[in-house]
Amino acid sequence: MPVARGKKLKSKAWFTLLAPEYLGSKPLGITPASDAKYVIGRVVESSVMNLTDDYNKYYMKFKFRVDKVDGQNAHTVFYGMECLQDYISRLVRRRTKRIDTIQDVKTKDGVTLRVKTIMITNKTIKSSVVKVLRNFVKKVVEEEVSKATISQVVEKILKDVIKRRILEEGSKIYPIRHFEIRRIDVLSLPTKHAE
Repeated sequence: MPVARGKKLKSKAWFTLLAPEYLGSKPLGITPASDAKYVIGRVVESSVMNLTDDYNKYYMKFKFRVDKVDGQNAHTVFYGMECLQDYISRLVRRRTKRIDTIQDVKTKDGVTLRVKTIMITNKTIKSSVVKVLRNFVKKVVEEEVSKATISQVVEKILKDVIKRRILEEGSKIYPIRHFEIRRIDVLSLPTKHAE
């Protein structure tokens, strides 16, 4: 019943979810809990547009996971990202070829990520060229992620560093219409997560 639910919430404290420091510790929302320990591990999503005021990133959302609580503030770490399905669907048009990659990569500070990318080219592309492009993407992603901390990886996503490199260098292999990192999942965090 609504009244009972209201009474239950009154007995709980409210905690403010904050983005990581490298994203300005921006408030992501609030969450109730009877004890701070129950806030640890909670996951919250936020539009990248709201985080950065960059309207070009309207199609992208980040996930964050609470890893520590300080008073009423719940501090989070990056826990993944995803492009909206509508945006991905618009990229895949008739007479185009979709090339997907999935790979697990560990960052410099020990965060294991599963990175999924999508590349769009002309449909007339040969299978041998598809293989070369797919290997090229995996090589670039491995290089860019493994040599960076998780905060630097996030910065590269926001500044399109990996995307631009794929488009510029990859187009020397074969003309690329579009490229996106469509999803990142955090598979494991180091025992002591470095920001």
